[in-house]
Amino acid sequence: KVNWIDKTAPTAEIVYSTQEETEEPVTVRLANESENIIITNNNMARNYTFTENGTFTFEFEDEAGNKGTAIAKVDWIKSQDDSNENILGDVNKDGKVTVTDLLLIKRHLVAGTNKEWILNEEQQKAVDINQDNKINATDLLLMKRLVLEQMKE
Repeated sequence: KVNWIDKTAPTAEIVYSTQEETEEPVTVRLANESENIIITNNNMARNYTFTENGTFTFEFEDEAGNKGTAIAKVDWIKSQDDSNENILGDVNKDGKVTVTDLLLIKRHLVAGTNKEWILNEEQQKAVDINQDNKINATDLLLMKRLVLEQMKE
């Protein structure tokens, strides 16, 4: 009876250079391997550097040819553009809701055929304060409140 053939897939853990929100690249490496392994992708390197959020699968095999994988996932790299991207009311993307943003929504509401006053799609998302997919007087009122709140700070 032959019972000594290794059929167990090798394992390894992923270690991250940081798991805190960052704007810097995040490097991952394989660690705590269950046995000697050979990396079969990533140019045989045990490290991988993320410059943006995503996943990477390390593929490896042991000396008996059993294959294993370890998946690294990074979702905490914040791009520099993200800092102003999601601020409702920040039409001009300066990081705050100000009178300038208020002026831009007012101009949009009265633009009529004056095309240079009409906000682009990204700007319209920023001024749709109540997120009803319409730019109207309700959004203008809410924008005024946001400006007043920021002026108090």
